[in-house]
Amino acid sequence: FARRFVVFANGMAMTRQRDPFTASSTNLGAHLQIRLVKPRSLVTAEWGGIALTSGYERATYEMTLSQTTTLDAGEVSWEPAGSYTISSISEAVPIELSTSLRVLFFGLYGGAALDIPLQTSADAAVELDGDIYTRIDGSRVNVGRATVRVDSSVPTEDWVTRFFTGVQFKLAVAHAYTHLNVGTDKSVGLHMGVRVGL
Repeated sequence: FARRFVVFANGMAMTRQRDPFTASSTNLGAHLQIRLVKPRSLVTAEWGGIALTSGYERATYEMTLSQTTTLDAGEVSWEPAGSYTISSISEAVPIELSTSLRVLFFGLYGGAALDIPLQTSADAAVELDGDIYTRIDGSRVNVGRATVRVDSSVPTEDWVTRFFTGVQFKLAVAHAYTHLNVGTDKSVGLHMGVRVGL
C-alpha cells in the first residue's frame, strides 16, 4: 500500500546578466502523489495507472533593463540613468490528474491540472534618476537632480486550468525529461531537466 504514495520536491534558482538586461528566477515546490489506479504491465510496455498529485509551488521572476540616456531641451539637459523592471510572484496549490506509458527506458506522460492561487502578482516599474545641467556664462553647471518613477500592476488570473505532457528517459535513479504546460489563460511553459528518484 505504501508504494501508492510518492513524495517529491523541486528547487531552482538562476540569475543571468547580459547588458543591458539582468534577469533572475526561482522555483520551489513540494508534492505528494497518490496512485489512484495501480500501474499495469503490458506486453512490451507499462501503463503507469492514474495518479493524483498536490502540494505547494512558489515561483518568482524579475527582469531589469538598465540604460543611461540624455534628454536635451536646449539650455537645460537631464542625464538620467533609467531602469525598466518587470516582476512576478506566484504561490499556488496544484491539483493534477495524470497518467503515463513507458516502453523500455522511454516514457510519455500527460494530464490535466487545476492551480489554486495563494498569492499572485505581476508588476512593472519605470524609474529615471539623474542630474540636471544648464549653461551659465558658457559653462555647464549642475543645478539639481530629478527622479521620476511610474509603477503599474497587471491583473492576474484566479484559478487556472492547464494541460501538460512530457517525455522522459530513465537511467537508474535519474530521469531526463522535457515538460510542456498549456493553460486556459493562454499561458505556455516549457522546461527540461533531470529528476532523481530515491
